[in-house]
Amino acid sequence: MAEALVAQPSPKGKRVAIMGSGGQGVVVTDACASLGLDVPEFDEETTTSLQKMLPAHAPPARNPVDFAGSYRTTLNEVLVVEKLLSLDYIDGVITNVPITPLIWGLKPVPSEADKTSSSSIETSLRDTRRFAALPQKYKKPIITMRFRRIDDTTIDILKEAGIPVYDTPEQAARAMATLVKYAEARGINEPD
Repeated sequence: MAEALVAQPSPKGKRVAIMGSGGQGVVVTDACASLGLDVPEFDEETTTSLQKMLPAHAPPARNPVDFAGSYRTTLNEVLVVEKLLSLDYIDGVITNVPITPLIWGLKPVPSEADKTSSSSIETSLRDTRRFAALPQKYKKPIITMRFRRIDDTTIDILKEAGIPVYDTPEQAARAMATLVKYAEARGINEPD
């Protein structure tokens, strides 16, 4: 919890948006509810806007948001999380570590033969840096969960930016709840 407290902005309330994959989103939602966090349903305009960023087979984006196991780029995830942080009725976001080609064991290689894959990795890393800047841009916390990942450059970028990376949905929810309680104790937000 200390990692979140040290580097993440204090939330102004306890309303959380969640982006996760399938059952993981449900587990995070349940964990947040058990810790007294609110997971508000998105308004119709937001749901419609988010749905355009998701694959056609994805369930309606009401909170949590689910890419439904489909391929996506790091930029897709950045745009969704940025949309969530821009909402005045959302105080923080819990999401997966952004997807990058690095999770499949690909690495940037400067040779001509691998220029395409190297370019896609570099684009992903650039988008990950954009993601890592979002908490400071919106003054709202982001808590991430790794999805079967131990370490890669993406996680290094997040940690350098002060975005904590947890192993389970429950840990991520506890980190957000800790931020909310600390903000309440400091008078930054008001408890119900």
